[in-house]
Amino acid sequence: MKKSILLGVLAVAMVFGVVGLASADIVTYTGPASGMVTAKATVNPKITLTIDTPAAAQTVDFGLVDPATAYSGTVGLEVKSNKVYDLTVGAPAGDVALLGFTKSLASAAGELKTASTTYTDTYGINVPFTTDPGAYAVTVQYTVAQQ
Repeated sequence: MKKSILLGVLAVAMVFGVVGLASADIVTYTGPASGMVTAKATVNPKITLTIDTPAAAQTVDFGLVDPATAYSGTVGLEVKSNKVYDLTVGAPAGDVALLGFTKSLASAAGELKTASTTYTDTYGINVPFTTDPGAYAVTVQYTVAQQ
């Protein structure tokens, strides 16, 4: 019994001894003294893209539309980056011609690093009379990447 208690006390002393070795640097100054402390950090690269659409599920929903009538809707983009970045706006894919789809925003290369930059992409449709009635969709891919 005494042997196990002694071993337990030694184990605790060893653990606290190791913890003590892993502690921060401690310096004691005597007399009139001053000391300097340096705060250090390494900042990671970070970029975010926020896409704001007028309808749920990242959509611009024009609803029921008539042929030969112009409709428009906007998509808001916000980029935050602590490095210079590129914004790539992909070519529209899907039923582009059938909806008479257009967009206003082009890609932007070498944009400056910034706390927040906003962009607006205006989508337009003007469905030709040759498009059969039905549901159609177009997708646009937005990509931001740091240089």
